[in-house]
Amino acid sequence: MVKDLKRSIRDKYKRRERDLYYVLEQYLIHADDRLDESRAGKIRDRERVEELVSKCRELLQEVPVPKEFEIDPNMTIEEFLGENDTEQILKEMKEWSDSLTEEEWEELRNHHDKSSPNK
Repeated sequence: MVKDLKRSIRDKYKRRERDLYYVLEQYLIHADDRLDESRAGKIRDRERVEELVSKCRELLQEVPVPKEFEIDPNMTIEEFLGENDTEQILKEMKEWSDSLTEEEWEELRNHHDKSSPNK
């Protein structure tokens, strides 16, 4: 199979553009936390951070908002993943679980017990 170079380039660009939007969004959330002295304390490079935040806000306005992936709520897991994928996932899960040592199983049980809200 010959790779479609133009399509590959377009797809990579679109993925990076989508990821850029999310990265900028996350950066601005954390930068706002850092600039809040009541939460993060005093920072030495405040002017640099404020300048960078300003530029990121401008760039975020230029980057298109990614389309959200929507899942039909009536779709079954088999329909979503496809039968072959489901069988492959189940096979890999079984192989993984069979490969765990008794200590690893105990660690998983302990973690589950600690994080379980019913306990």
